[in-house]
Amino acid sequence: AYRTTLAKLAVSEPLDTTEMRLERRISAVYKDIPGGQLLGPTYDYTHRLLDFTLLANGEAPTLTTADSAQQPSPHVFSLLARQGLG
Repeated sequence: AYRTTLAKLAVSEPLDTTEMRLERRISAVYKDIPGGQLLGPTYDYTHRLLDFTLLANGEAPTLTTADSAQQPSPHVFSLLARQGLG
Protein backbone atom coordinates (compact mmCIF):
# COMPACT_ATOMS: atom_id res chain seq x y z
CA ALA A 1 0.00 0.00 0.00
CA TYR A 2 2.89 2.38 0.73
CA ARG A 3 4.23 2.17 -2.85
CA THR A 4 0.93 3.50 -4.20
CA THR A 5 1.53 6.77 -2.34
CA LEU A 6 4.93 7.40 -3.96
CA ALA A 7 5.46 9.58 -7.02
CA LYS A 8 5.83 7.80 -10.37
CA LEU A 9 9.38 7.54 -11.67
CA ALA A 10 8.45 7.05 -15.33
CA VAL A 11 5.60 6.54 -17.75
CA SER A 12 5.49 3.95 -20.53
CA GLU A 13 3.20 3.16 -23.42
CA PRO A 14 1.54 -0.26 -23.68
CA LEU A 15 2.92 -2.69 -26.28
CA ASP A 16 1.16 -5.22 -28.49
CA THR A 17 2.90 -8.26 -27.04
CA THR A 18 1.34 -10.64 -29.56
CA GLU A 19 3.89 -9.29 -32.07
CA MET A 20 6.93 -9.89 -29.85
CA ARG A 21 9.56 -12.57 -30.50
CA LEU A 22 9.65 -14.71 -27.38
CA GLU A 23 12.77 -16.26 -25.93
CA ARG A 24 11.05 -17.40 -22.72
CA ARG A 25 7.40 -17.86 -21.89
CA ILE A 26 6.05 -18.69 -18.45
CA SER A 27 2.44 -18.80 -17.31
CA ALA A 28 1.36 -19.40 -13.74
CA VAL A 29 -2.28 -19.24 -14.85
CA TYR A 30 -2.45 -21.55 -17.84
CA LYS A 31 -0.59 -24.87 -17.55
CA ASP A 32 -0.71 -25.99 -21.20
CA ILE A 33 0.15 -22.88 -23.21
CA PRO A 34 0.12 -23.52 -26.97
CA GLY A 35 3.77 -23.83 -27.99
CA GLY A 36 4.68 -24.90 -24.46
CA GLN A 37 6.31 -23.11 -21.59
CA LEU A 38 9.92 -22.34 -22.28
CA LEU A 39 10.93 -22.35 -18.61
CA GLY A 40 9.18 -24.75 -16.25
CA PRO A 41 6.94 -23.58 -13.41
CA THR A 42 8.75 -23.34 -10.08
CA TYR A 43 8.88 -20.97 -7.13
CA ASP A 44 12.66 -20.58 -7.06
CA TYR A 45 13.69 -19.99 -10.68
CA THR A 46 14.82 -16.38 -10.30
CA HIS A 47 18.29 -17.29 -9.06
CA ARG A 48 18.67 -19.59 -12.09
CA LEU A 49 17.93 -16.73 -14.49
CA LEU A 50 20.50 -14.37 -13.01
CA ASP A 51 24.23 -14.84 -13.56
CA PHE A 52 25.72 -13.24 -10.46
CA THR A 53 29.28 -13.68 -11.74
CA LEU A 54 28.56 -10.89 -14.23
CA LEU A 55 28.03 -8.47 -11.34
CA ALA A 56 31.30 -9.53 -9.74
CA ASN A 57 33.31 -9.16 -12.96
CA GLY A 58 31.56 -6.00 -14.19
CA GLU A 59 30.93 -7.58 -17.60
CA ALA A 60 27.87 -7.12 -19.79
CA PRO A 61 26.63 -10.16 -21.73
CA THR A 62 26.27 -9.99 -25.51
CA LEU A 63 22.77 -10.27 -26.90
CA THR A 64 22.06 -13.27 -29.10
CA THR A 65 18.82 -13.88 -30.97
CA ALA A 66 17.46 -16.84 -32.85
CA ASP A 67 17.11 -16.54 -36.62
CA SER A 68 14.03 -18.75 -36.68
CA ALA A 69 10.62 -17.55 -37.82
CA GLN A 70 8.49 -15.79 -35.23
CA GLN A 71 5.86 -18.04 -33.67
CA PRO A 72 2.43 -16.60 -32.81
CA SER A 73 1.98 -16.03 -29.09
CA PRO A 74 -1.57 -15.02 -28.18
CA HIS A 75 -2.30 -13.57 -24.75
CA VAL A 76 -3.06 -16.27 -22.20
CA PHE A 77 -6.24 -14.46 -21.17
CA SER A 78 -7.59 -14.66 -24.73
CA LEU A 79 -6.98 -18.43 -24.67
CA LEU A 80 -8.96 -18.71 -21.44
CA ALA A 81 -11.75 -16.49 -22.80
CA ARG A 82 -12.14 -18.76 -25.86
CA GLN A 83 -12.75 -21.64 -23.47
CA GLY A 84 -15.36 -19.64 -21.56
CA LEU A 85 -13.12 -19.23 -18.52
CA GLY A 86 -12.36 -15.50 -18.79
